[in-house]
Amino acid sequence: MILRRVTATQSTNTMVVPEDQVGWQSGRTVLYRFYERNGELLYVGVTGIPGERWATHSRHAEWWPFIATLTTEVFPTMRQALAAEREAIWDEEPMFNRRSVRA
Repeated sequence: MILRRVTATQSTNTMVVPEDQVGWQSGRTVLYRFYERNGELLYVGVTGIPGERWATHSRHAEWWPFIATLTTEVFPTMRQALAAEREAIWDEEPMFNRRSVRA
């Protein structure tokens, strides 16, 4: 898992580190978590194109202004990443995830 400090005004492309450059063609997928300054988990998600996905969040997510820390973890397949995402949402209860995993 890679931990880094980020800001809401930072370019999302600068948040991506080489280990996150997985791309859809490879099948590898990034599980990411955004935290606020006090360590509260804001959001958990998965993507094969981190910079683009985070750019979308930066434009539309109500929680984006509060980001302070980002963690990423690469999984070999989307299926594995989605399973880890469901578990993380269930166990860690992020403040802004809307996807219901309890149903």
